[in-house]
Amino acid sequence: MKRDHFECQYCGSTKNLTLDHVLPRSRGGDSSWSNLLTACSRCNHAKGHRTPQEAGLTIRQQPKKPTLSGFLKLSAGTLDENWHAYLH
Repeated sequence: MKRDHFECQYCGSTKNLTLDHVLPRSRGGDSSWSNLLTACSRCNHAKGHRTPQEAGLTIRQQPKKPTLSGFLKLSAGTLDENWHAYLH
């Protein structure tokens, strides 16, 4: 979800977010970076077990695996609170 800026990749909503398999698992889709994207529950439900094209939905930004530098940018400024005692 962080990669997708916490926005539905179909309509842009930031509410009731879920993960969607672009190619549904029921049709052989895997849980990879390039097959998962953030979707609001409304769009995810409307899409169902179809591809976005079959459901008449357009993907705003194609899902892809972040590069190392992209991953570091996504993680910048965030730190699990459990590590604070060891880093100060």
